[in-house]
Amino acid sequence: MEVERKTWCDRKLLKFEDICRGRIHSIHHHLLNNDVVAAFDQLKKGTSPFVRDECNRTALDLAIVLFMGKFNESLCTSLIADYMHSDGCVSGSCSSSYSNRVPVILRGDAPLDHSKDPLSVANKTSATEESSDSLSPLRLARRKVRWAIPNRSHCYQHGYNMGLCNNNMTPPRRALTTKGGRGTKHTRALLDGRLRRMKALLLFIKTLSMNTRLRKYAERVAKEEISKLSFPFLYTNTMHMLFKRFSPEHGELKKWNIKNPADSRKLLTKILSSNLFESEVIKFMGNILSCFSCMIGIFGEKIYQQESTISQFILHMSFTFDNEYLFNVVVNKENTFGEKDMFQWDALIDSISHGKHSFRHYYQPLLYARLNKFFLERLEQLRDEEKGGKRTRHLANRAQPVVHFKG
Repeated sequence: MEVERKTWCDRKLLKFEDICRGRIHSIHHHLLNNDVVAAFDQLKKGTSPFVRDECNRTALDLAIVLFMGKFNESLCTSLIADYMHSDGCVSGSCSSSYSNRVPVILRGDAPLDHSKDPLSVANKTSATEESSDSLSPLRLARRKVRWAIPNRSHCYQHGYNMGLCNNNMTPPRRALTTKGGRGTKHTRALLDGRLRRMKALLLFIKTLSMNTRLRKYAERVAKEEISKLSFPFLYTNTMHMLFKRFSPEHGELKKWNIKNPADSRKLLTKILSSNLFESEVIKFMGNILSCFSCMIGIFGEKIYQQESTISQFILHMSFTFDNEYLFNVVVNKENTFGEKDMFQWDALIDSISHGKHSFRHYYQPLLYARLNKFFLERLEQLRDEEKGGKRTRHLANRAQPVVHFKG
């Protein structure tokens, strides 16, 4: 006799549904949805952090992948620049002028009052001060200037050594201001939102890495993700625009060199102190670089593996944003200067040599790395010359006629 409305139970389907229900409330699911608070809540409820997803990743592995993905997306792609330069971020109350796809708001055609211009106020140091005090932090203490460098390293205990630079920036013809109103709010909201998510993931990584087994498993993932970093588009694009905008074109003073990290550091100091345009992007880049430095500090410098070109760009950023820990991690790698020099590191050594006591955490490691490179190159040159000399003598001996003596 057949029973009506009988429900057949498919055990395989039931098992699959249970797995799906479990995934909805899993740590991996919350991390993928950018809900780090819910992921912490699952840990408090007793969910094991050793559970792996379909890609054989633990929650710590997935957090590292997401963190490095956001870092790479923010610094090494044009996402931030495209959003900032879109029409939605330009305020309608001001006229805009685009130069190299960078919007600059121009207010009026009247000439500047240089006595009130913040850029000229920041440039009151004389040209004779460049030789010894341009990078010295003592002048900051005397003037009691408060700089807004955002990315102080967690291992840096000596304060900011951001130095003033000399009067070698020519003010533009019109007042440069930040994009006011709706555009600035949208830009700040975008940057702050991405930074909050990265900091939340960093806190999650730091919490789970307290487990020795999880941290040991995750070292390989962190090493692979760091090796995937590409060309820092946002940093290079921003610096190129700032140097083109503020670098002097005339006068007796020497033009700033974009390949010298010391000039980049002085330029960003002036922009942040005067609160000029692009200061929000500068602070954002400094903050995410500090987060990246903290992530390396969790696992140790052994996880940093990168090619020479990218390492030199990261080294340039580390000095520009005053990130001492990351600078020392990169400069101590053997392959950092293994290929062609992308920047003028010897010029940087000359620039900070006057304040080498204040910059000793940068000066000494960089000087040692450069001397080590020159020493190895000289050894290779001598070895090649010795091999060439031996080969020449060998060929000369073979060319000599053999004389047979008959008794």
